Amino acid sequence: MNSRGEILKKHLSLGFVYKILGMGLSYVSIPLFLKYLGEKDYGLWIVIFSTINWIFMFDLGIGNGLRNKLTQCLVEKNILETKKYIVTGYISLSFIALIILVVGFLVIKIFDIKELLSLKEYNEIFLKKLILIVFMITILNFITGLYKVFYAAEHNSTIGNFSDLVFQGIFIFSLLILKKFNLISLTSIAIIYPGLNLIIGLYLTIRYFKKHKELTPEFKYFDKEKIKSISGTGIEFFIIQISMVIILTTDNIIITKLLGVEAVTPYNIISKLFQVFLVFSTIVLAPLWTLFLDAYLKKDKKWIKNILKKLNLLYIILCIIVGMTIFLMPLIIKVWLQKTIEFPRHLVLFWGIFILIRVYGDIYMYFVNGIGKIRLQTILYVIGALVNIPLSIYFVKNFNLGSSGVILATIISMLPLSIFIPIQACKIIKNI
Repeated sequence: MNSRGEILKKHLSLGFVYKILGMGLSYVSIPLFLKYLGEKDYGLWIVIFSTINWIFMFDLGIGNGLRNKLTQCLVEKNILETKKYIVTGYISLSFIALIILVVGFLVIKIFDIKELLSLKEYNEIFLKKLILIVFMITILNFITGLYKVFYAAEHNSTIGNFSDLVFQGIFIFSLLILKKFNLISLTSIAIIYPGLNLIIGLYLTIRYFKKHKELTPEFKYFDKEKIKSISGTGIEFFIIQISMVIILTTDNIIITKLLGVEAVTPYNIISKLFQVFLVFSTIVLAPLWTLFLDAYLKKDKKWIKNILKKLNLLYIILCIIVGMTIFLMPLIIKVWLQKTIEFPRHLVLFWGIFILIRVYGDIYMYFVNGIGKIRLQTILYVIGALVNIPLSIYFVKNFNLGSSGVILATIISMLPLSIFIPIQACKIIKNI
């Protein structure tokens, strides 16, 4: 097996190549989205797609729990146990998907979506049809997306960046074709956007099991005892995921309800530009999840401390770049979209602060996640989730901050994680 340094260098270099190309294509697709759909329909699409993507948070932590167990089995070269975990993971996720499917159908049928989201300009039947299309395909993506866990467990986390690159390229091509034949609409986007992800997921899953034929799933290897093993830390991961949904992905719904769907577009554009920093931090940190676990199991304290030191140096550079981005944001938007977008006061500043808080916390969270010491993180995320929505509403209504108030509430919700998780991580490392 390659050394941790070689694995990290390989996946950082590949990750940056894939992600830079993928992000370049994504920043081409957004102006096309705006041009073809208009600000109102684009805002609606963001609300629907980001909300339905909550499905991926309802895996009861199986994805992260499975990732840690598979990594451990592969370190120990235990093929039989690896296969049992893979089969059990698939069957468990399929069962959860079935429950989500039934509940989702009932929610879509019973609730008045138009009234719920204050979308007076849209027909209720049209809204339900649109949501149902995205919902059905996303349910399938929920199951097939497990391939990313398999690749990550064998220290190949760049596969996610590769799949994003392929997706962005095909999606832009599809947009141009749809426009040429005058077929572009919210309905066609609802089919193609999640549909392409499904096709790519199926292809990469087949590719994985062709390479690892000894791990090909067979029902007889299902082991219900493994469910408990996966969901030991998995339940805590699930609680964290639900809390993250509330803190990080309810913004569009809150903005739509309080300020109207038009306010989603400028907020989303600013978030897309700042999220480039989260993307790059994920490229650096993603392969470290399993490498931290490998080093922890082998009690390699020196390697862990050395990596964290380097990550902190990178963080200082990030602070400088984020500061420059805040200052240059109006110019960046004008060059990118070829037009001026009005956005609320303080929105850019608050997004910059949020990025710095989030990335600093993530540096240490990847370590504690990798080794499964996540009880403190779970408590802090739950507290953040409980205060996030009330704070968002309070800041928007009482301080007239517009959508800036929503991201300010997110900052306050996430701040304790960026203070206490680094302290916890340092104590764990000291005791290795």
